[in-house]
Amino acid sequence: MNNKRIALLGLGTIGQVVFDKLVASTNGAWQLAWVVVKHPERHQTVLLPTGAQLTTDWRRAVEDPTVDVVIELISGIGVAKEAVTSALLHGKQVITANKDLVATAGTELDRLAELYGGALTYEAAVAGGIPIIRTINEGLAPDRIRRVSGILNGTSNYILTAIDQEGLSFDAALKEAQAKDFAEANPTKDVTGIDHLSPRLFAAAKEWGLKIKLLASTWESRGQLNYQVAPVALNPSHPLYQVDGVTNAVVIDSEVPRPTSAPGRAVRRRPTAS
Repeated sequence: MNNKRIALLGLGTIGQVVFDKLVASTNGAWQLAWVVVKHPERHQTVLLPTGAQLTTDWRRAVEDPTVDVVIELISGIGVAKEAVTSALLHGKQVITANKDLVATAGTELDRLAELYGGALTYEAAVAGGIPIIRTINEGLAPDRIRRVSGILNGTSNYILTAIDQEGLSFDAALKEAQAKDFAEANPTKDVTGIDHLSPRLFAAAKEWGLKIKLLASTWESRGQLNYQVAPVALNPSHPLYQVDGVTNAVVIDSEVPRPTSAPGRAVRRRPTAS
């Protein structure tokens, strides 16, 4: 079997870890062919493996007919969407950790993969290091899933835990998360939905033995698919009640009773890169 030739787009926080893993791997099933960066001057000390090339032109890498797999770690929607679209139009396999891209254009890109014989895989974009997409698609394929609920954002969960357990204000908890590299410099997308919660709400929840968590949930009702992302007060019997700090977890309720709670540390580099 021929080696899969890989084009790695992005050498930032996640990209660097993926690069290191690919270079250190002794698995002969793949070969790193291209590394695409925006600022080559920042990567002058990067030691590329034999045969790999560094470029700022994603088209050279993505449209190289010898490239089989494109790993997109650019972030954002603009260039990332152009590159992924091109890769799928050329029938290539795409791996992405880009939440924004999957959320805004996932259905469109999935159709391109189906039409042109490629593949779009985005396990790394969902719940950090938890392999929940494969679990649902393969492990639970025979079951009828009634509800999926999860704590999918380690940053927000860390902040909520700090407010609840340490009595910090929202601003103080956010600064602590940023100092520990659990939150971005611009944390807007991670904290929207919890930044308006009042200290009184946490005090009331604690008095009743509840914990406030930011839950993403989807469920079927009367043939309709419903979904919600919102702060929820959980009681101690809920399987996500004990999920604190930067940990993510997903719980699946299906017709066949089985333990389907999958926890994982979500922030930031290594679980996603893995």
